[in-house]
Amino acid sequence: VAVATIYRNFSSKDQLLAAAMIEWTGRLRARVDQRPPRGANATERMIDVLRRACAAMDRQPKLSIALVRALSSADAGSVGARSDVRRTIATMGEGVLADLDPQVRIDILAVLGHVWYSSLISWANGRSSFETVVEELERACHVMIDPYVAASER
Repeated sequence: VAVATIYRNFSSKDQLLAAAMIEWTGRLRARVDQRPPRGANATERMIDVLRRACAAMDRQPKLSIALVRALSSADAGSVGARSDVRRTIATMGEGVLADLDPQVRIDILAVLGHVWYSSLISWANGRSSFETVVEELERACHVMIDPYVAASER
């Protein structure tokens, strides 16, 4: 495809990459729908979803770094993409946390999204390893979801 054709549909490289991230998260959501998360409780199932997403990113690290950087761009075309990506990821988590109070579920998913984004930015800028991204997400899941799992088991 000619560069002019691309720029007819996307105002910048960041907007193109952000659109690719939307496509990627949509495919991930479809795979999660086809093969539901595994685990004995909500924490384990959320970790399973996040590990799958991280594994997909880890398979193509250069593309993933470009996608993360595009989403963090100040480019106007990326702003809407960030919301779309956040919404898709939250939708995957809503099913996993369906037994929780709706406001608690919204809060947990928002904080997980921030932890993931922050960890990915650190990784994309070479300040941490990809294993650290996964560890941070798992820690956040345990801190935020385990108390509700424990309360429901009483």
